[in-house]
Amino acid sequence: MGTWWDDWAIWLQQRSGRKINARKTLGKKGLFDPMEAADIAVRFNVLGPQRLLATRLDLSRRLGGALAAAEVAALSFCEVSISPHVADGLTPINPVSLARLLLPHGAPTSSPPQMTEAAL
Repeated sequence: MGTWWDDWAIWLQQRSGRKINARKTLGKKGLFDPMEAADIAVRFNVLGPQRLLATRLDLSRRLGGALAAAEVAALSFCEVSISPHVADGLTPINPVSLARLLLPHGAPTSSPPQMTEAAL
């Protein structure tokens, strides 16, 4: 007597087409340049993804590929991994936290000074 997984596997096999090997993830540790990541994201888009989970951002600090992939495939970021420690888990991302990742450390956080007629 098997588990319900056995029944599921049989049901799925009866309704499945030819098996092919498919990539499980998009990317290799942030090694893609933005144009290559965008091209791959377009190809992955036929699978219907809705969210982008960016990992290993602590190592790459190259966010252009993740941003390009999200843009061309109309993906929303769900969470990111910005720590080298697996136990730290994933971090939610929002526009403010994304901006903090994009801006260099030590970038001014205040608004630029107002332009005056004398400055023009």
